[in-house]
Formats: sequence, C-alpha cells, structure tokens
Amino acid sequence: MKGKLETIYLSKNVGGARIRAMNTTIEVSLALIPVLPLCGGAACGLLPGESGARVSRAAAWAVAVLAAVAAGALAFGPAIGSAAGGLLMLDGVSASMSLLVAVLGLAVVRFSVNTLRGDAQAGRFWRNLNLCLGLTQVLVLAGSLPVLAVGWIGSSLALHGLLLHFRDRGEARLAAWTKFLISRTGDACLLAGILVLHAAAGTWSIAGLAAWAANAPAQVPAAACGLFAACALLKSVQVPFHSWLPDALETPSSVSALMHAGVVNAGGFLLIRLSPVLVAAPSVLAVVVAVGCFTVLFGSVVLAAQTSVKRRLAYSTVAQMGFMMVECGLGAFGLALLHLLAHSAYKAHAFLRSGTAAGEPRPGLPVVKAWAVFAGLAVAAALVAAARWGASLAGLPDGQAVFDLVLGLGVAYGLAAAFSAGLRGGALLVALLGVAVAQTAHEAGLALWALPTASAAVGASAAVASVTFALLFALQLVLPHLAARPAGRALHVHALNGFYLAAWTRRLMRRFGPVRNGV
Repeated sequence: MKGKLETIYLSKNVGGARIRAMNTTIEVSLALIPVLPLCGGAACGLLPGESGARVSRAAAWAVAVLAAVAAGALAFGPAIGSAAGGLLMLDGVSASMSLLVAVLGLAVVRFSVNTLRGDAQAGRFWRNLNLCLGLTQVLVLAGSLPVLAVGWIGSSLALHGLLLHFRDRGEARLAAWTKFLISRTGDACLLAGILVLHAAAGTWSIAGLAAWAANAPAQVPAAACGLFAACALLKSVQVPFHSWLPDALETPSSVSALMHAGVVNAGGFLLIRLSPVLVAAPSVLAVVVAVGCFTVLFGSVVLAAQTSVKRRLAYSTVAQMGFMMVECGLGAFGLALLHLLAHSAYKAHAFLRSGTAAGEPRPGLPVVKAWAVFAGLAVAAALVAAARWGASLAGLPDGQAVFDLVLGLGVAYGLAAAFSAGLRGGALLVALLGVAVAQTAHEAGLALWALPTASAAVGASAAVASVTFALLFALQLVLPHLAARPAGRALHVHALNGFYLAAWTRRLMRRFGPVRNGV
C-alpha cells in the first residue's frame, strides 16, 4: 500500500511539473512574440538594407512559429491566461489576432524582400515595418489598458513612417499627415477613456474590467464607452474620416497590404476586446451602428464607380469597416471577429497581387436578371432557415433576426449574380459553406459575449441596420440599369470623386495642416 501511495504521489508531482514547465514555455513564447520584431526593428536601424531584410525575415518566421505554438496551446493544452505579470494575456481573441498578425507580417516581409532590393531607404523601411509589427502584437496581446495604449499609439506612429517611405511624393505626404492628425485625435480619445474607466473600476487589467462590468453594469461610465467608440470610429476610416485611406496608395504595395489588412482593423479589435464594458452603454453602440451603416452605403456606392484597382480595394475597405462597426454595435462580436480575420486575409492577398491586376478589365456591378434575383432570394432564405434550425438543434442561443436578414440578402445577391453569369453548382456550394460558417460564428459568439443591455436604442439600431442593407441590396440591382441614363451618369461622376469629401479634406490640410506646400 505504501508503495502504491508513493507511486501516485510521484506521478502527480511529475504531472504537475510538466504542466508548470509547459506553462513556462508558453509564457516565454508569448513574451517573445512582440519582443523579437521590436529587437529586429532596433537592429535594422543600424544595419544596411540587405542585412535588415535577413533580420526581418528571420524574426517574421520565428514570430509565426511562436504565435502558432501559443494558439495551439490554447486549443489543445493547459494554456495560461496571462504572462509577463499580467501585461499580456492569452485567450481566443488574442491568440487568433496574434496568429493573424504573424502570418500577415511574414507575407509582407517576404514580398518586400524582392520589391525593396536596391532601395536606398530599405534600412528605414525594415526598421519601421518591424516596429509596426511588434507594436501591433503588443496591442493584440495586451492584458492591461496601459499596454494596449502603448501598442495602439506605437503601431500607428510606426505606420506613419512607412507611409512616408516615398518622401518626395506630395500626395503620399499629404495622406500620411491627414492620417496622423486623425490618429492622434483617436489616441486622445483612447487615453481619456482609459483614465475615466480606471477611475470608475479601479483596475487596469482587461480581464478584471470584464468581470467588474459583468457584475456592476450600471456603474460603467457612458463617457468612457463614448470615448472608446470615437477612437474605434476614427481608426476604422468611418466617413468622413476616411479620405486619407484611398489617397495613401502611393506607398509600397506591402505597406498598403499591412494597412488595409491589419492596422485599420484595430478599431474593430478594440470594440471586441472592450465589449464587456461597451454592452453596458447601448446608446453609444447605437451611434456606432448609425455611423457604420452610413459608411457601408457610402463606400459601396463610391466603390462601384472607381476605375483604379487599388482605389476599388481602398473603398472596399471603407465599406467593410463600416459593416464591422455595425456588427460590433449590434453585439455580434463573434461575427465581427470572423469578419476581421477573413477580411484581413483577403485584403492582404488582394493588395500583394494588385500589380498583376493592372491590366484586367474593371468588373463593375453585374447586371442581374429578374428570375435570378427571385431564385437567389429563395435559396438564401432556405439556407439561412436551415442554418438557424441546425443551431437550435446544437443548443446554441437564438441570434437577432437582423443578422438573418443581412446574411440572407448578401447570399441572395451573390447567388443572383452567379446565376445570371451561368454559374450554378459552385455558387450553391460556396453559399452553403458561407452561411454555415457565418451562422456558426454568430451563434457561438452569442454564447461567449454578452449582448447590449435591452433598450429602445437596441431596437432602433436593428431597424436602421435592416433598412440600410435592404437599401444596399436594391442599389446593387438598380445601379447597373441607371448607367445609361442622365441621372445615373451624374451619380457616377459624383461617386467617382468620392462625393468630394476627400477634396475638401485635402483643401483643409493644404491650408491649415503641416503639409501646406506638399502637392
């Protein structure tokens, strides 16, 4: 008996030692994810261009491996919740975002190695790129509000250096400084919101804030939520603070990919990360929904008129960021996270191959046949209903009806366009997979994230979102038929020029901004 007890005791000690060793390994890996690119950035500032490329490539590969290890540990092992004394945290959001940034960084570095060969300013580029990637990792892995602020502000400043890579190009300088002023305004909102929230909650910890807000939602200051929402809207290029994004295209394609696939998504990440606090202020989220809906409509109409591939991608980002704000404002944080990951992957690929698309014909909006519209609506309704039924069988909570409407309209338009082009089986398969993934992400998100506190603002937000996407569906069907009419041609000219909002911004920046003689 004594021998058996000693064996059990030793096995428990060995098992506990293995778990502690694994947790220590994960903690070290988590800390190295932002440290390696930051050290690489410091080294690249002292090395010639070719050496900087080698250092950047080695750091990017190492970070990608470490991020994959951290994500795997969270999924399959006894992962820790925090590291570095609570400064960093590892959960589903931070693990997926860190892996996304790592893979995106690796793709951008590999692409830039070839495009910047022989560039006289390559050393400065590699320094700013590594600093931007490292500070973005600080942002997504932050376990406390001060660390989040450091990553938020630092990554934006590093991106500013990347946007000024071609300093002799006036348009690039003007766009960079426009973004600089908008970003600094957002930084001020973030810092003020952090101070207000800390004064109310008495903690800097993000996990501690989530627990506090869940137990005492009435004590959450609406002012802090409003400041965080303003910060996210400014970062996510919502109208009218979007003009710098389409104008910031005179940069290396790798910088455009990093900007559109990474940095502008930070607004959505901020709302997702602070969602336990924000859901206590439904009126603030209602404003986010309203601004997001207007941005979706604006970006979609302007996108349809653009002739440049990169400007189409830029206004596509504007519209997608508006949609992400709508998702967050309605409390669909799981769907917003899926949207963020998918949009980042698509937009990085699109910008990195945009040079090969220069000679391709402009796609425009397709002319959709009437029978295809009805067929698409019928199939989409059946798919969404089946997905909802499957979710109920799995015991997942019921989602809001507005998401069924938005998802159904999006799938219906895609199917109608495919049917009109003679595509059948492939379109149905893509629609089936898309509905299944989106519905699963949304329903699972409802089980993990709290919905906004029930109020009249929540109902109004759902109504505004429903009307907006129904109008967008109708516009996509009608606009191709208006192209030959005087009203349609006039609308095309105004949309091609972004309804002149960017022109007004450039005029103000030339007159009052830091680049008065830039263009």
